[in-house]
This record gives sequence, C-alpha cells and structure tokens, in this order.
Amino acid sequence: MDLSVQDPLAPPATLLSPSTNTDANAALARPQEPSVPPAEAAEAPPPCPRCGNKLVNPESLGWCPRCGYCRSLEQEKILTPPPQARPAGQASPFGIVEFGQLLAQLPSWFWVEWH
Repeated sequence: MDLSVQDPLAPPATLLSPSTNTDANAALARPQEPSVPPAEAAEAPPPCPRCGNKLVNPESLGWCPRCGYCRSLEQEKILTPPPQARPAGQASPFGIVEFGQLLAQLPSWFWVEWH
C-alpha cells in the first residue's frame, strides 16, 4: 500500500496512476482540439454603394466617411412616407388676411406698451 503524500494543488491527472489510466493521461497531456471548427475568414462587410469605400460600423449605422452615405438614414427614408403636399390656396390681396392671422398668433409679451 502506497501512502505517499501528493501535492494538493496538482491537477487530477498527476494523481492518477500512469499504469492504470494511460489514455486519460495522454488526453490531458495534449491540447484538446475544439469540437466546433473556427470560423473561416469572416464575411467582409459590404462596401459603400455610392463610392465603394469601407463603411464605418457596417452592422448598424453604415456610414461612409468619404461621400457621407448613411445606410440607416437611407433605410429610414424608404420606411417613412413622404409628406403630403398641401394644395396651394389663393392668397388675399396684398396678404392682408394672412397678416391679421399672424398678428393674432403673436404672444402677449409682444403687445407690451412702449412709452
């Protein structure tokens, strides 16, 4: 019976008897290969559609420092409908009615009496 004292901080492989568990010792001695293969070269981000330059933050913003293209703004333009144009109304002679409407919208502090 072997009662030798072993290092408590030693890895478990050194505590095993080499004659009883040689496969485990060999497996621990060589580095394990990852089960998932490393990703090959990551897919290159798409270049700027206007000038072909590299985009800054291509995952979200997609801004080109050369021409000012911004992919997020372009996508927002597509999703946002254009504003409806108002039909042009006939203006009053000399703009008198419009001037009166403007005066009615002025704040009260404008009407302070000047001495």
